[in-house]
Amino acid sequence: MGKIAKLLVIVSVVVMVSLVQGCAVPYNRPTLEELGSLDYGGYPLDYEQILKDHLNETLFDPYSIGDLKIEAPQKVVGFRKFVRERTYGYGGHGYGGYISFNAKNRMGGYVGKIRLYYIIRDSKVRSFIKAEDIGEYYHITPVP
Repeated sequence: MGKIAKLLVIVSVVVMVSLVQGCAVPYNRPTLEELGSLDYGGYPLDYEQILKDHLNETLFDPYSIGDLKIEAPQKVVGFRKFVRERTYGYGGHGYGGYISFNAKNRMGGYVGKIRLYYIIRDSKVRSFIKAEDIGEYYHITPVP
């Protein structure tokens, strides 16, 4: 391969990378008025049962759940952080709070305490986010 061909390949790669990065559209975070106008559904009075039902459907061994703690939900909107692009994307809205528990994996051993952030809307779990991702990759905004 000649010098000109190598140069063309390098220039082509640089142009393609620039075009792909240019496709990221910044997300303008809504105002408090806009957040207040979203449909959050009714407050989930039975949030504990909704979460337990969801865990029963998704965990490998739901009967092994131990040390279950569920925080009462509050009205929230979530935003995903795209660190590289320095932008935010919509991440869901509803009523959210923290849940923590310990459960067995497929090998029969306990995995250790798991702490997640949940969002419920219309009596369904819409999101489960690892607690350690809150702040770094995900932002939760309480709504008055």
